[in-house]
Amino acid sequence: MTDTHRPRTSNVLSDPRIAATTALYSQRGEQFITLIGKWTARVRVDDVASLTDPAPIRHRAEYTDYTSSTSSLRIPSDLAPRLLAADVLLHASAYQVGGRSAPSRVVALGIHRNGTPLLHKRLYVYGDRAADGSLLPFRSMPLEWERAFGGPRSELNPAGCGMDPGSKAPNIVDARNGRIPGGFGALSPAWPIRARLLGGHSPIALEGADAHLPDGLSFAFFQVAPLDQRVGFLSGDEWLVFDGMHPTMERFQTRLPGIVIAGRVSRRDESMSEVPMVLDRLSIDLDEMTMEAVFRGSLPIKDDPRDLTAMFGVQLPTRPGTCIVETIWPERRPERDARPKTLAMNSDSHSAAAVRPATPYVEPAPQPGRVAMAPGAPWAGPAPVTPPAAGLASTMPLLSEMMAVEDTVTADSVKVPSVDRVVPEPPPSMPRPPPVAPEQPAEPPPSVDAPETAVSEETGLRKMVLDRVADKGRVDFDLTGADLSGLDLSSARLDGARLERANLAGAKLDGANLKGARMAGADLRGASLRSADLSEALLSRAILDGADMEEASFVAADLQTASALAAIFRRSRCERARLSQLSARGATFEEAILREADLTGATVEGVTFDGANVSAAMLGGLRAERASFRRARLDDVKAMGATLVDCEADECSFERAALEAAELSNGRLANAIFRGATLTRARLDGVEAPGACFDGAVLAGASLIKANLADASLVKADLRQARLAGATARGARFGACNAQKIIASHADLGAANLTGASFRFAKLDGADLRGAEVEGCDFRDANMQDSKLAGIRRDGARMGGANLKGAIFE
Repeated sequence: MTDTHRPRTSNVLSDPRIAATTALYSQRGEQFITLIGKWTARVRVDDVASLTDPAPIRHRAEYTDYTSSTSSLRIPSDLAPRLLAADVLLHASAYQVGGRSAPSRVVALGIHRNGTPLLHKRLYVYGDRAADGSLLPFRSMPLEWERAFGGPRSELNPAGCGMDPGSKAPNIVDARNGRIPGGFGALSPAWPIRARLLGGHSPIALEGADAHLPDGLSFAFFQVAPLDQRVGFLSGDEWLVFDGMHPTMERFQTRLPGIVIAGRVSRRDESMSEVPMVLDRLSIDLDEMTMEAVFRGSLPIKDDPRDLTAMFGVQLPTRPGTCIVETIWPERRPERDARPKTLAMNSDSHSAAAVRPATPYVEPAPQPGRVAMAPGAPWAGPAPVTPPAAGLASTMPLLSEMMAVEDTVTADSVKVPSVDRVVPEPPPSMPRPPPVAPEQPAEPPPSVDAPETAVSEETGLRKMVLDRVADKGRVDFDLTGADLSGLDLSSARLDGARLERANLAGAKLDGANLKGARMAGADLRGASLRSADLSEALLSRAILDGADMEEASFVAADLQTASALAAIFRRSRCERARLSQLSARGATFEEAILREADLTGATVEGVTFDGANVSAAMLGGLRAERASFRRARLDDVKAMGATLVDCEADECSFERAALEAAELSNGRLANAIFRGATLTRARLDGVEAPGACFDGAVLAGASLIKANLADASLVKADLRQARLAGATARGARFGACNAQKIIASHADLGAANLTGASFRFAKLDGADLRGAEVEGCDFRDANMQDSKLAGIRRDGARMGGANLKGAIFE
């Protein structure tokens, strides 16, 4: 009898150095368990951060003002089913060094890994306004969204100021664009930039005893960082660099401690599943000089969650001076109590995760000169590199290259652009770190015109454009580099317009005619272009991050090297569009038409293509990790060398697709169609492809190790030298397929139909063929040692020269 009163929670067993919990979510009838682990560390200036007592898992988000619907999100919940990229969040204040006062300040955040900058972001900070409009000096200022450019009408920052008439001027602006909100903090789920990712679904669907995620919901909704603070998953040993956010130092840096959290789930029958964990959220609090790193991983489950135990371990160097890594798993038994440790996403439950006593990592440092340091270890300091010519030995190399500093200046000379200038001068660089010369001269920072006050009436070129739109006339001005941000240009006639490098951030262009418009390098962040016509438009290098382009037309448009992070292309038309090298992490192309589009080398990690038509598209070198292609059509695509790891492509059609050397490992391909496709040397290890159709497909040399091909059809497929070791193909149909020299050791081929197939020279040692139909099957010279052959008719198969030592026929 089922115990309906027993909470649907799992046991949690974790290393005492981390806080941990689990959460449940379901989508499309499947249930998943998400493992969430977090370590906390203290920021150490010019050194490696040190682990401290772990902060508890946050089950609820904290808002700045609970009475306001536009309130900023102060601290997000740690609970999220899945993230598509790492969120980097920073809570800090801008400081004038040494306690002095000044009217302006430059602040910057940088992240650096193995010589490569992952993130470099600058903000300009201004003092409040005096009655005469002049800037008042300040010693410190919180970097919060309420002080950044925006307002209730803003898509990007409804909590901000400066957009509406009569509102105060903003204190903080983005260094690249004065009409883009400047901030390092989290984005509220109620703000349009995130809320519209719900696709019209009610957020109530995300709540309840078991969180249910609606079909088509993009996991990009759960990303809380600003778009330019979403990076690929972190490794845990990156350097962080901060400018202007310490009361006594112009610049300082710290390094993540290199601690990795691992996860696994054990079942009542003692079977175990590893759960790949990724560092997908880094939160830094410079006011408290602490940081938190959240690791997350999900696993589909069919078990009752109450029968599962989630285990969390840490990966550390085995001993000082080595880079060998082992996972330290907790050994003591979990203790049940009345407080649930498995929570539903966005549940109103107030229960907290069990927080175990922490023991700081106090591994003794090696004696100087005895052994080499292990990169990222808490006792190791920076990675072993050539030390700087002067200054701290632990200072990160090539900081000047990363942060793009130009000249050595005194603190008194650090300035941000004057708000009285129409075209401000760029701010001088921050003071240099210890003198390490960059390999190439650094570029000066971009200039920006910070908004002086809220404008009650548009003037100049902006007014001319609005007047022409109001008269329904064609806007034929040269708008190269024009500031049209935030304007309502709905239904505007901008066909063929010159809009190169124009600032259209936050503009409303719904239904606008932009056919053939020249928009290379234009800034369209957060803009709305619903049902707009951008066919044949030139948008190379344009920034479309967070833009809403639902049902827009991009037929034959050029978006090469454009950025479209978390953008919405739902039901858009992109036939023959040039999208090569597009960066669109977390975007949605649900039900879009991309026939014959060129996405060569594009980055579409975590993108939703559900129901899209991508037939005959060029996808060579595509990076589509964790993307969703459910019910999409990818017939006749050319996707040689494409990366589709961890993709969800149930019922997707890949008929006649060219997928040579493509990477599809760990994907979900239930009932997918690969009829006539070419998958030579492709990797499909660990795929879940029950019921999939590979009839006539070429899989020569492909790897399907531990793949689930139950009830799949591989009739007349070419499987020569394919690797199916440990695969499950029970009930599959291999009729007349060529599987010569296949490696299927310990594979499950029970009840499979092998009629007329050739397994000559195959490795089938330890394989399970019980009940298989083998009429006319060729097993000559195959290695079938220790295989299970009960129930097969040997007289109908050819087994001359086969190794049947240890085979079981009963």
